Amino acid sequence: TCAVQTGCFAGDTAGLPVTISASGSYRLTSNLVVPNENTSGIVASADNISIDLAGFEIRGPVVCSGAPVACIPSSGTGSGVINPSIGISGNSVRNGSIRGMGLFGVYLEFQSEATNLRVRSNRLSGIRTGYGSSVSSNTAYQNGGEGIYAIASSIVSGNTALQNAGWGIGTGNGATVSGNTAAQNGSDGINTGSGSTVSGNT
Repeated sequence: TCAVQTGCFAGDTAGLPVTISASGSYRLTSNLVVPNENTSGIVASADNISIDLAGFEIRGPVVCSGAPVACIPSSGTGSGVINPSIGISGNSVRNGSIRGMGLFGVYLEFQSEATNLRVRSNRLSGIRTGYGSSVSSNTAYQNGGEGIYAIASSIVSGNTALQNAGWGIGTGNGATVSGNTAAQNGSDGINTGSGSTVSGNT
């Protein structure tokens, strides 16, 4: 209610996206439904923001389906949770679903965490994170790009990437990729940069 009627706290105006501009812990109390493929659900514009979806969903209008996967609409700029600029660090998103977004399901910068999320039918990557991040225990299904992409020196563990249009799981250099399952993706199941460790995956 606060997201669309009044703004939820200082720095957030009425209407989506919800803009978080102060470090701290935040939790959804209902689903967030964005009106179109160009609107984001949550913009996290400060360091050290922790977002608990509490089992709820951020939902947009994009539908991805078929083999190879194609998304309709085929363009859009809205993401479920996004850091708006390079250099933001230490943010986390966990415990919920993000689907149907016009750009990314989740886009976080340096030293971030994405945990226990279900990301599907997003036009590009389901989850994309910056250097030194941790991506664990997520399911990425039928996204229009990679299921999961983590830049260099990240840990990617215990995820399932299924029927995404691009790589199931991709990383930059020096990553650790372990205990994941990747199946029926449009490109490589797992693709890593140099100096990475890849073990115990299916």
